[in-house]
Amino acid sequence: MIRILIALSFSVFLWFEAFAQNRYSLVEISAYASCADYKLTDSSGADVAVPATVSEGLQCPSLLSLSGDTLCYRAGNYIRVYHIPAAKDYNLFEVFDDIDGVSGPVWSPSRKRIAFVIINQERKHDYSDMCRILILDLDESFNVVRKYKFDRPVNFTCGSICASDPVEDFRFIDENNIEYTRNLNIEDRPGEKGYIFIESAE
Repeated sequence: MIRILIALSFSVFLWFEAFAQNRYSLVEISAYASCADYKLTDSSGADVAVPATVSEGLQCPSLLSLSGDTLCYRAGNYIRVYHIPAAKDYNLFEVFDDIDGVSGPVWSPSRKRIAFVIINQERKHDYSDMCRILILDLDESFNVVRKYKFDRPVNFTCGSICASDPVEDFRFIDENNIEYTRNLNIEDRPGEKGYIFIESAE
């Protein structure tokens, strides 16, 4: 698997996971100031038509991740996934508008679980640490069937927004275990690995 991380000048992060069998790509169509706009294309290079909400999410995105045939993006305060072959759009969760940022996702090996890091340095909204690892169990229709929340000092970087790097800063080791890197700028064990066990999904 080839993984590319693109960091724009104002620290908006886009994550692209490219697989040999991948039928879809994200293509930059314009860049301006500190932004870039994208379109979705298929393996022949033809544009893929998407709903208006998805199209808006491709314009100067603060979160955009293509993994196989599934696009994850942010629409306002909502984090959503779009299943391209089915042309169906699903809401995963909502975030407060005063958080510092949301990472791109990591998927478990079965793809029945997806995880994000929400950065909230002021620890508003009952956060007990500056980051929250949010893990979602999904059914075959991308409905959220269970949620797990773990407040931890995950590593992240900031520009105009903040984000943790998928795989580098947090990842699934297997279906039930997540590894994360402790923030590099804290006094207590900076850069050490931390681990979270999640019980098996039913």
